[in-house]
Amino acid sequence: MNTTTTRPLTASDYDRWNALVSTAPSGSIFAMPDYLAILCRATGGRFTIIGVFHGEELVGGMPLYSPGVDGHQR
Repeated sequence: MNTTTTRPLTASDYDRWNALVSTAPSGSIFAMPDYLAILCRATGGRFTIIGVFHGEELVGGMPLYSPGVDGHQR
């Protein structure tokens, strides 16, 4: 029996995440780790992507961005 679980993605999951986002009808460049990394460098923020897994298969997720302490790069 497969169960549905969530966990933060690691860099080793990003290829699977990119493939999922690229094929999703509502996929967006703004959900891609490369875009999020550039945003974080520019703003001093950080990001994580929460993946949703059905068994071992990545079936969804949500990118989360947190701005820097004052919203500016340090």
